[in-house]
Amino acid sequence: ECRTCPAVEAPDAGAAPAWRTRAWLALILALAAALRITGLGWGLPDIDVRPDEELMVTMALRFGSGDLNPHWFWYPTLEGYVLFACYIVLALVWKLTGVISAPSDMLTRYATDPSAFFLIVRSVSVLSGLVTVWAVYALGRRVYGTAVGLTAAVILAVAFLPVRDSRFGTVDPPMVALAMLAMLPTWTIYERPSRRAYLAAGALVGLAASTQYYGVIAAVAIVAAHLLRPRAPGEPARHVDLVLAGLACIGAFLAASPYVVLGF
Repeated sequence: ECRTCPAVEAPDAGAAPAWRTRAWLALILALAAALRITGLGWGLPDIDVRPDEELMVTMALRFGSGDLNPHWFWYPTLEGYVLFACYIVLALVWKLTGVISAPSDMLTRYATDPSAFFLIVRSVSVLSGLVTVWAVYALGRRVYGTAVGLTAAVILAVAFLPVRDSRFGTVDPPMVALAMLAMLPTWTIYERPSRRAYLAAGALVGLAASTQYYGVIAAVAIVAAHLLRPRAPGEPARHVDLVLAGLACIGAFLAASPYVVLGF
């Protein structure tokens, strides 16, 4: 087995020390965060400046009634459930600090000044944007090396549309984050396949689709990695792993958006 040939050492042969790479990545993520957090409260307390935000906030607040069925499915429900969990934490903090006296007071606070509710959903988008920057770095590094990973991350960190959309409390930023995270085990499928990689890639695509339906498009990459990966002569294709990835995708989607089926 060749242990010194370029195919083994690439793509990170001669790479910078690990501490320097981590420092650059930290700076890039700090820059991405600064650009996305700046002006995060734009338009508030006017809730009509971005109508899709109100859809997600009101979906999450309605879950407080005890009914986890949203009864409408323009969007799937994963982000609604995440927001509901965030609002439970917010209610506990407000209860402990005396801002509210009962859970029902949350609706009064929303009617009086909804800013906190919208800042939370926008913060989810900011965090999703940072996760996407990291995922692009990680994928670029694995495929082409550290320099490409850092370059790709800094481009995404400052690109206008990703920065702008990370201030919107909509389903798109978390969907993109989950889809990009799915590309990491997808690359493993192409490079050195394992059943765990198939299951992880499928589950992440399912969660992406459970955030925004069109996230399921990321499944195309799993199929491509499975079909196009180099195989030794006589090596079986093991299509059962691709089927398991599909089942993991469906299972993750239904776990995070069960009422798409139950409330059909």
